[in-house]
Amino acid sequence: MGVFWTGLKYVFTDFSCWTSTHGVPHIGMANARWLRVFWIVVVLVSVALFIWQFITLLTNYLSFSVNTETTLQFAERTFPTVTICHLNPWKMSATKATDADMSSLIDAYNTETSSVQFGLPESLTSARQQQASKWTLMYSERLKNKQNFDDFYNPSYGNCIQFNNNGEFVSSRAGPLYGLRMVIRTDQATYLPWTEASGVIIDIHMQDETPYPDVFGYFAPPGTASSLGVSYVQTSRLSSPYGTCTDQTTLETTHYTGAYTVEACFRSCMQEKIVAECGCYYPAYAHAANATQYTSCDDGTNTLNNLNCVDLINNADSAQFDVLTDCDCPQPCKFVQFQKLH
Repeated sequence: MGVFWTGLKYVFTDFSCWTSTHGVPHIGMANARWLRVFWIVVVLVSVALFIWQFITLLTNYLSFSVNTETTLQFAERTFPTVTICHLNPWKMSATKATDADMSSLIDAYNTETSSVQFGLPESLTSARQQQASKWTLMYSERLKNKQNFDDFYNPSYGNCIQFNNNGEFVSSRAGPLYGLRMVIRTDQATYLPWTEASGVIIDIHMQDETPYPDVFGYFAPPGTASSLGVSYVQTSRLSSPYGTCTDQTTLETTHYTGAYTVEACFRSCMQEKIVAECGCYYPAYAHAANATQYTSCDDGTNTLNNLNCVDLINNADSAQFDVLTDCDCPQPCKFVQFQKLH
């Protein structure tokens, strides 16, 4: 053995005798070959386990995992805004009087369906005459008048009313005696003939949020007492690198403004896509009030082609546009919602 290898052996032997590293001194001072091999295997296995554990800890750290914490509190809260819409957007008599085309469509629909009994006796297929629509609302056992309500127009349900849109009323106790109670009468005889159901749809939301009763609304049928409880839920998420939420609190786009919500972001994105692809705006979504460079897709001249173009974009199975991947609408990091308890 050369001088180099002899010196190297001496260095390792001396290191193994004086080092405090676990297992290594046993390798250098072993008096039998099998014992030295045993300690070499033990040290290598220990080093491998250390490397594995280190990589595991590093991977877990770089994944930025989070825990979910839930806190239950009882406190006075601002009562939410309640948006109430009839399922029938327009009265049939008023529609026939103001729109000749709609009047012809109603007459044609009634003519084609008047002789259809659907297997039921004639007495059950005739329309029931009811009283005109009326709203009687009480909050905390106090009768409210029309000054406590605001008008709101929804493209799907027409004129709606909103209660507590300015956040005037607060609530600190649960139960129907300390909330909003309503008695609503619907005049089904004035419904458009193709309206599938009667009743109202209710959406509960924050004061600065745009209501979407067609997506988040609760249907209350006539002739029954519907009870709807709500719970105030405040959610806070960690932003990047722990998640993909956005700190954006307001939505300032061409078509939608107000509090940032995923639904408003989706609709704004889809409206932008419709304007770009179809050259018109979809009237069921909000649009810029002062837009002059494009018109409604229901313009009366090229309506059928426009609506076909809109359907290709709105269709959830469309290959041309996917709202989940083509729209940048992450969840908000901090938001408040009212969970409905039926």
